[in-house]
Amino acid sequence: MRKLIIKESKWYRGLGSGSRLLVPLDGRMCCLGFDSLACGATEQQILGVTFPSNLVPTLEKQKWLYICNPSARDMGSYQSRIAEVNDDRNITESERKNLLSELFREGGNIELVFVP
Repeated sequence: MRKLIIKESKWYRGLGSGSRLLVPLDGRMCCLGFDSLACGATEQQILGVTFPSNLVPTLEKQKWLYICNPSARDMGSYQSRIAEVNDDRNITESERKNLLSELFREGGNIELVFVP
């Protein structure tokens, strides 16, 4: 199992749909941005990008994000569900961390580690 460090001080979450892999204005990242860097993308490549599937070239280690999430009601991709949870304004931080941890573990065999 791969570990992914999420630095909470740089984590852009819970603010609605304006999330990016790397937000140009303040340098914060959504959880998928942290994963993109961990998989080999550069900050320049992810700057202002909304989803890993928009990266060119696509990162091999992130292909699991594009498959259907079998636990999703609408059978959407893992990346869509992860982005939805990351940006959700109506859940607690604890709920967000638990849901994201479950999605990353289930889809990508990745353990999220949250640090200040």
